[in-house]
Amino acid sequence: MARPFAASLWLLTVVLLTPAPAGAQDAGRESSPAPATDCDRLSGMPVDRDWLDLDSPGPVYTLGQTRDEVEAIVAACRAAADQHPDEKRFPFRLGLALKDAGRIDEALAAFAAARRLGSVGGYDEAGSLLLFGSGDDPTWKGADPKAAAALLDEGVARFGPGPGSRMLRSTRAYGRRLDENREEAQRGEADLKALGDEGSVWALVMLARSWLGKSPELDAAAIGNLRKAIELGGGDAAYRLGNTLRGKDDEEMIRLYRLAVSRGSAEGMNALGYAYEYGIGVPKVGSLAVDNYEMAARRGHVVAQANLGGLYASGDLLPVDYAKARRWLEIATERGGRTAPMSLGMLYDWGRGVPVDLAKARSLYEIGASRGDAGAMNNMGYLFEHGRGAEVDLAKAREWYEKAAEAGSTDAASNLAEMYRHGVGVPKDQNKALALSMRSASNATGLNNLAMAHLRGEGVEKDPTTARALFAEAEALGSAEAAHNLAGMIEGGEGGERDNDEARRLFRKSAQAGFPNGMYRYGNRVRLDADTSDENAYRAAMFEARNWLARAVEAGDPHGVSALAGMIANGEGGPANPAEALRLYRIAAKDDVEARLELAGRLRTGDGVPADPAEARRIFGEAASPEAWTAYLEMVDRGEGGPKDPKAGTESLREKIRLGEFRLVGLLAKRIDEGAGALPDPAAARRMLAERLRLPFPLDLQPDAALMLGRMFEDGRGGPVDREGAIRAYRKAAERLEPEAMTRLAAILRRRGIPAEKVEARRLLERAGLRGGGMAFRNLFEMLDRGEGGPAAPEQAAILLRTALVVHAEPEALALAARPEKRVSAATRREFVKLMEEHGHGAPKGADRSGPLVSAETLAELAARPALPDDGAARKPGEPNL
Repeated sequence: MARPFAASLWLLTVVLLTPAPAGAQDAGRESSPAPATDCDRLSGMPVDRDWLDLDSPGPVYTLGQTRDEVEAIVAACRAAADQHPDEKRFPFRLGLALKDAGRIDEALAAFAAARRLGSVGGYDEAGSLLLFGSGDDPTWKGADPKAAAALLDEGVARFGPGPGSRMLRSTRAYGRRLDENREEAQRGEADLKALGDEGSVWALVMLARSWLGKSPELDAAAIGNLRKAIELGGGDAAYRLGNTLRGKDDEEMIRLYRLAVSRGSAEGMNALGYAYEYGIGVPKVGSLAVDNYEMAARRGHVVAQANLGGLYASGDLLPVDYAKARRWLEIATERGGRTAPMSLGMLYDWGRGVPVDLAKARSLYEIGASRGDAGAMNNMGYLFEHGRGAEVDLAKAREWYEKAAEAGSTDAASNLAEMYRHGVGVPKDQNKALALSMRSASNATGLNNLAMAHLRGEGVEKDPTTARALFAEAEALGSAEAAHNLAGMIEGGEGGERDNDEARRLFRKSAQAGFPNGMYRYGNRVRLDADTSDENAYRAAMFEARNWLARAVEAGDPHGVSALAGMIANGEGGPANPAEALRLYRIAAKDDVEARLELAGRLRTGDGVPADPAEARRIFGEAASPEAWTAYLEMVDRGEGGPKDPKAGTESLREKIRLGEFRLVGLLAKRIDEGAGALPDPAAARRMLAERLRLPFPLDLQPDAALMLGRMFEDGRGGPVDREGAIRAYRKAAERLEPEAMTRLAAILRRRGIPAEKVEARRLLERAGLRGGGMAFRNLFEMLDRGEGGPAAPEQAAILLRTALVVHAEPEALALAARPEKRVSAATRREFVKLMEEHGHGAPKGADRSGPLVSAETLAELAARPALPDDGAARKPGEPNL
């Protein structure tokens, strides 16, 4: 008989059987049993049993898995009952199958026929149905406790003492235990205790379940009951005692689960499968999780059936098998599983092993939601929010998310938080979004959203340190998105220390979990970190990078498209494919300006894509950046991709500026100054630039244009010399870190001799470094050596001179080293000679006192070779990277 967990909840029809003592049951007919039939074979029950003994250990028998299998048992047992009208086991089996099919009235009629023939099960199963009703049949929900009590009492009187009678008494006692009348409930508990004393495993377990968690005294009594039930051979008792030890003694928990499995407990099988799936007390082993789930599932355990389907669908511990996933989820859904409809719906929602069928997905989510599954309710909200299988209806989306959140779905709380955070279908409310994110912070998605709120300062004070800690918690719970977000913070040193290795590990984790942007970030990281000194390692890295970028693009991430296009165009990580590179560049160019200009550059020369100068010229001309228009005007002036027409190029540029592209003013001024398409007119160029400089906020005056104006003021080109105007123009360019502007401004300020301006000049030169050319080197060296604009710094001056010589082969430095004379102080000489000797360059004898700082041979060698890249290998700690 199927036992209820509570007045409104039924246990699965899980049966533990051993042969009963001869003659212990049947106070009715004493005929020899009919031979085995298809009814016995399909139901899996031995021929000598007409009732379900939940007290006895042994093999578990079930009535079938799918609806078709149950109906096959119904047909076989009806036929057997017709063929053997005096055999009590056949109407009993027929009643079980009909009850399992949800046909309750027919089941009660079959049990009545079994009772007339003397079946204990006919009384017990009918008594259970009348006691608690049934939610399986929408046309029959009529519980009748008084009729049930009378029926069970009749059975007890008819069959007298014995195991079968004990099951009838257990059912009767359990019904009393749940009665609303306090005295009746106490009487029922006393009856269950008495049955436990008689050795009823079922009574011992049911009492233990009702006591656990109520008080320390009742917990101790419950554990005592479970231990006694285990001694009597109870399998489910071992499973339940194991559950009480979870997190306290996992080793003993696993031992008890295994004991439960050995005694045929489907609950124990499901629990052990779960332990192997999630690594609780045992290592994660997919094959063992499947084995245990499948044993339980084949015994009718609906939760195990859903778990098994989910494991096959996820591919976490074993290869994905959508066919098996669908089969088990369909079985669990047919048999009333609460979570299975949602999992099955997701297969149809995303086309996993079946064609995408959003209508079917929605229907399954609705079934799950009707059974109280919060996950299915959340998915209903997602459908309405995103228009999958339904018209977008943000009001309904919010309603479903609220229902799901109330039912305990932290995912729904996270989704609802996002609606409030961005004002989607609801008023924008950062405080409410934060509250919902905190409510959902027990799951990975909620923690990730809460971290994002702290990172952005949405509804809470911006706090990168807290955001990073929350991302780490969400990542530990398995969130691929959180792993990606945490990697970004670690890579940039935001909210904590920078750690490129850890960032790369986390990007890889998010990529392997299928997060599209994680695939792009990891692939790009591999590409940028590739070791060029080892050809084989470099090729392997490029192959891996290209593979991840391709997967990111396939998954829909837009960021990796241009990077992948570049690799394919260059033949990195695989063969070059100009046509494919062009296709990808065109995709990236739709939304990415940089990709569009990169495409134009390649089309101009046929670099990795089929050459098309005309299209390149058009793309450059449609852009708005100075770099793009520089290329466009070059093509117009040379006749690339169209007619040669410098004048038309200048007029096109004027029109572009007239339409508001003021960043191009410097480019136009340069053409006017040089006379592109007309006579040179430096005065007009100077006036144009000066007008932009006089604006309160000349943001559109590009650094190169401001530099050009400064030089015109300083040199007197296009008008009189205007050093104050030059200073203003150079300052504007220096704000954007233009090295030559910083150098020229510093030189003017230094010459003026004002102490505060000398301090500023030295700082400008230090920022410009050797990027400012020979003028920057000469001025900065002199200021460091002589102590202008700050204290003398002979060590820094020596480092600067050595870097200019060895790394950059700077002519000003070569000249200074050959004829230092009185331009280098004694202190700087000493520091320079010491530094050169430390790095194995040597110096002429007495160089620390007088004469050239390096030998003629070394000077000739440095002057003859090209500048070397400064990889930092020769720098001392703290030495500036000039």
